[in-house]
Amino acid sequence: IMNELRKFYVRTMGGVAVAIFLIALSMPKFGIPWLQRALGNDHWLVWVITQRWFIVAILFGVELFIRKCLWRIVHPELDFSGKWRGYTKYLHARIGNAPVPFGFGQEVRIKQDCLSIQLEPSKGFDFTFKSRAIDIHEKEAKLVYAYHVRYSGESTYPRPDEAYGYEELEVVGDRKRGRPQQLEGWFAHCAIGKEPVYAGEVHLFREGYEPEDWAEKMASEVDA
Repeated sequence: IMNELRKFYVRTMGGVAVAIFLIALSMPKFGIPWLQRALGNDHWLVWVITQRWFIVAILFGVELFIRKCLWRIVHPELDFSGKWRGYTKYLHARIGNAPVPFGFGQEVRIKQDCLSIQLEPSKGFDFTFKSRAIDIHEKEAKLVYAYHVRYSGESTYPRPDEAYGYEELEVVGDRKRGRPQQLEGWFAHCAIGKEPVYAGEVHLFREGYEPEDWAEKMASEVDA
């Protein structure tokens, strides 16, 4: 799906570049003489539009607007950017012995424009988390990513000092102006010779759009 956003960027920027090129060609013959008659030769606006950097500045500003803002308006269903709060529930110890289930709170920040998406490094109760690869998959806008997590050992629950894993999060619940507000899915650690190897569930809400029973839900699901 990120490829679709990149195609949107290329098509839009291509159209804008052509339009600006045509306008630039017509300015010396039509635009500048009209402004000179209307404002005078010494007006600052006449000076600005006759500078070579003026076209570059316009292209830079339009590119920034398309890459950072316009795609959110056109494709709000693909906008995962921002801060998310929730919890991870460890439900299964696939390898090794461990008392399950248990859960921990988590905050995730996603940085996204129409050319790239990434999970910024984040911290939980006793772990640090960083994505290795991430994409938006399929038409239902499912967030999928591989990650690396390090555990500090502060928890009373047995966990390896580090693990690699895979996670899938689907959009659930209502959307706010088309934007996803709630994500639910699953995660699984990979066996790299360290135990225990866990699998479980992930529940995230966009910050500011947590449900009314958020505090009660967290208290019932999270151990720390």
